[in-house]
Amino acid sequence: MFRVIHHTWNFRGTKGGPAILRRPVEGLALQRDEAAFTVLRGFDLGYDGGDHHLRQLALHSQVSAPDAAGRAELRIEAGLRDASGNWDDAYSGNLEVDIVVAPSSAVVLRSSIAVDAPAGTKGPKYVPDQESNAWDMENGATAVFLSGFEVGYTSGDHHVQRLHVAAHHQMRTRGNQHLRLAYAMLGLRDASGNWDDGYGGVVESTLVHMIAPATVVQVGPNRSYVIDSKEDPQGTPPTAVGSGPQRPSASVGLPAARAGEPVVGLRAFAAGFGNGDHHFGQLYCRLTSATVDGEGRLTTQWEQGLRDRSGNWDDPYWFAAAAEVLVPQG
Repeated sequence: MFRVIHHTWNFRGTKGGPAILRRPVEGLALQRDEAAFTVLRGFDLGYDGGDHHLRQLALHSQVSAPDAAGRAELRIEAGLRDASGNWDDAYSGNLEVDIVVAPSSAVVLRSSIAVDAPAGTKGPKYVPDQESNAWDMENGATAVFLSGFEVGYTSGDHHVQRLHVAAHHQMRTRGNQHLRLAYAMLGLRDASGNWDDGYGGVVESTLVHMIAPATVVQVGPNRSYVIDSKEDPQGTPPTAVGSGPQRPSASVGLPAARAGEPVVGLRAFAAGFGNGDHHFGQLYCRLTSATVDGEGRLTTQWEQGLRDRSGNWDDPYWFAAAAEVLVPQG
């Protein structure tokens, strides 16, 4: 029912703004009432060297409507800017994006939700989409996938300690209407630990509501703890520092009656240093594989990590990521 085209983009930042890729996509002819959208599968973004107080981090993806011959354009944008504010520092990384073609039995709503957390905000901030960009649907399965995000401080020099990005959805009742709309969540905290510095950004997501039979399941959040002490507060055995990005896995059972392969994409992630002041070096989160075995169990493999400018993965950190899985059923 769904068609998926995978893309990987290796990028290197240039002066003057985020790096931008425009890649032609062939064979994307849409049937009547089909829709194409992008799903973020993973990213790796970091500075090539130097000490930096992170000011802004941006990853965006979108696919244009195809022409009559099935030709479309995938546009990807990635950027990393420090407190100097002038995009003049070298950075690089890669971005993994799936182009998904949804059938006519799906309602597709794309959202770009701005989040403004002024100084004094306590904790991560949640913002709903406009009700004008919602769908009146009481029954059916709804999934939401990240397609991009942007997050940064309003001003000042900050040692980033915690970063949260997530897309959610919710149903609101307004009179006789049952509105399904997307929610955005952003959080950015520096080493002071009190969430009181002004920050903001954008969360871009796609809400997919299936009119045909379908099931939505969530994988994760899977957590990695790389710490110094004998065990973390959750009681999970720790991983020794210096071991690089972590590679957790997570599994979930899928419905027996499936009509085609599931759509799997990143929905949320959060990362943070255990303690101390750190100059941002690298943020790493990738859904490396998603396979279904003969018993209908989906297993996801991840790579995720957070590193400061020292470059040797020797600082305690934690990382959590979650995927959304949309399973069409016969």
